[in-house]
Amino acid sequence: MKPVFFIALLTSVLTVNLYLLLSPSYVGWQYSRPAAGTGNAGSDVNQALAIVDYLKHKTDRLPILSHKERSHLADVRDLFDLAFTVFKLALAVLLLASAPLIKSMGRRPFQRYLALCGAGGLAILTAFSWAALLDFNWLFNRFHGLFFIGDSWLFDANSLLIRLFPLEFWARAGLHWALLTMVELAVIATGAVIAGRRS
Repeated sequence: MKPVFFIALLTSVLTVNLYLLLSPSYVGWQYSRPAAGTGNAGSDVNQALAIVDYLKHKTDRLPILSHKERSHLADVRDLFDLAFTVFKLALAVLLLASAPLIKSMGRRPFQRYLALCGAGGLAILTAFSWAALLDFNWLFNRFHGLFFIGDSWLFDANSLLIRLFPLEFWARAGLHWALLTMVELAVIATGAVIAGRRS
């Protein structure tokens, strides 16, 4: 039960923060940054937001893209759908597992275990963040090679999809996602420690 709880906790925190990447305000903020690696023209922002709406199933209308780009976006939408389904399942496991764990372990041991889970997740994310800082391009390629078929995710540098969402965009998004997740795990660990001392 303990390993299942830890995996569910880590998975739920990791996946819930993917909602940030599909937030119009986040994409707009990325575009507002000077020298952000993304276009600053209003038309570019609108096209990027149209793609975000497509990934969120709000529309099926896309900017003028090649068949390969559209196919890749369909794969990306399926991957986001899977991630959000995993989030819901992980959250359900957390809710169902918490009470039995508290009952079997006792409240204070459970709080200590929760603190360890938060610290363990934080250590994993710290290692991931260092790997990304050392060579984000390698990590980006490994991720796409794992989740997408063949070269379906490779495009010319002048393709609209790459111009709207260049590597710099995803490097910042990955960093923000990791930092937010690390803060949340630190809050979980710290909160569990404080609660354990007060009980």
